[in-house]
Amino acid sequence: MLCFAVAWLTAEIGLSLALGAFLAGLIITESEYGHQALDHILPFRDVFTSFFFVSVGMLLNVHILLDEPLLVFGGTVVVLLLKTLVVVLMALVLGYPLHTAVVTGLGLAQVGEFAFVLSRVGVDTGLLSDDNYGIFLAISVMTMVLTPFLIRAGDWSGRRISRLPLPHVLKLGLFAGLLGLERRVEGRQTGLRDHLIIAGYGVNGRNVARAAKAAEIKYLVEETNPDTVRRERSNGEPIFYGDVSSEEVLGHAGAKFARTLVVTIPDMATVRKVVAHAREINPGLHIIARTRFVSEMALLYELGANEVIPEEFETSVEIFTRVLRHYLVPSVEIERFVAEVRADSYGLFRKEGAGELPVLGRQLGDVEISPLAVDKGADLDGGTLVALDMRRQQGATVLAVRRAGEMLTNPDGDFMLTGGDEIVVLCAAERLPELIVRCRLASPREE
Repeated sequence: MLCFAVAWLTAEIGLSLALGAFLAGLIITESEYGHQALDHILPFRDVFTSFFFVSVGMLLNVHILLDEPLLVFGGTVVVLLLKTLVVVLMALVLGYPLHTAVVTGLGLAQVGEFAFVLSRVGVDTGLLSDDNYGIFLAISVMTMVLTPFLIRAGDWSGRRISRLPLPHVLKLGLFAGLLGLERRVEGRQTGLRDHLIIAGYGVNGRNVARAAKAAEIKYLVEETNPDTVRRERSNGEPIFYGDVSSEEVLGHAGAKFARTLVVTIPDMATVRKVVAHAREINPGLHIIARTRFVSEMALLYELGANEVIPEEFETSVEIFTRVLRHYLVPSVEIERFVAEVRADSYGLFRKEGAGELPVLGRQLGDVEISPLAVDKGADLDGGTLVALDMRRQQGATVLAVRRAGEMLTNPDGDFMLTGGDEIVVLCAAERLPELIVRCRLASPREE
């Protein structure tokens, strides 16, 4: 009612119904009911789209195609080329690489719906004659007919154009060049070998980079967010601007000489392109790809991935691991269970009739086995097991002690604990907090 009322009101004051409906949409979207209203409107979208295309088809005069074929087809080519060029330039200025710009330009090359509104106004005001309007409709229909084929050819065309000997500032995005990021890409260490390439610098990418740095593994990161690239480079991170789905960017990253590629990008379409292009560049590259669902694993393996990590599976592994630990299933058996599931490429969770799961150990009731660290100056620091009397006070038994990397099992009563030791205790769950307090510096003895 609000949409119809505002549309009617704008028409009464001399404006168009379409403008009123547009204003009503702006009003509704700012309200708390905007999402619910959109949910109700969306089912009508396909109906109205059908009306639109049927109407355009009914307006087309076929005789114009027969009488003026050169004008219609020539106009169609000109429109497609001009719109593609404009969109490609806009995408490059906004910072997208050449491959993405080409795909976008071909996908938006057709005459848009709003052009029909403008052309109708042109006819009503005498700016367009009926003959010119008929030619415009014919050209518009031709661009719409060709659009599906242009979209399908977009990725192929983008990859071929990216291979041309064009300036890197075009292949990597004009915005990158304006920010000076392109010069940084030029200056990257292209001589790296046996290095790790990390595609994407989200949470997963950051963790992989942190682990690589800790293990002193040579690595570099490719990221499409210019702000992230500038910020992390100022922090000393070997990160570069570029869409890693582009073969040009993969080449700059040294994919041909790299040992491992980790793809942490959340977009599945981009992940497919990265895996396929990387495998084409370097058949010996070890590719680890992230995906959201187990059902997507087979396709990535076909494209050349060596390992695929599905998020939904790893989440389930973490959940059931914590459940089993809560029920005091021994860690060795939990690890064996997880190893058997992973060894089957997650088949135990994906296949019907894949066989029974391995039998796990039984719970130990209310008793818990826990590793605890002894702080220097804590209550347990400097005392023997007999003197500390943990068995009588907390009902705890020390099963093992790790000291200086060496594990000492079944220590006797004269064994003295020191700060820095890690003890493995068997203790009643409700008494464990008391024992934790005695392991920490802020102990009752100090108070």
